Amino acid sequence: MPVQLIAATDIGAFATLAFTNPGRYIGQALEIAGDELALPQVVDAISRTTGVSITYRAIPREALTGLDPDARAGYDFANHRGGWQADISELRSLHPALMDFETWLRKEGATQFDALFRDRPA
Repeated sequence: MPVQLIAATDIGAFATLAFTNPGRYIGQALEIAGDELALPQVVDAISRTTGVSITYRAIPREALTGLDPDARAGYDFANHRGGWQADISELRSLHPALMDFETWLRKEGATQFDALFRDRPA
């Protein structure tokens, strides 16, 4: 199942839009995302950008039994209740600099992943 993703920078941009245009946004709920990808696509993009080969492994719902109830609720939301429904093309018209996942990786994410990979035990 695809998941919708958004950069923290873009969350801030939408917050700025809301605060600078309260007449348009007061009382509105705006589901936001900058990209929609299946998890294997996310993993491939991270591997390409960082040069570190990582592998996607799906986790069956049963593996979440007994763990944090939020993990199971998130799994059910994404896989059984339709998941996220942001209209990314409409969001891009409101915020033309909205980053897709590849752009976020190039601008911000690669550095974060490099630090994560560097600090993990071998």
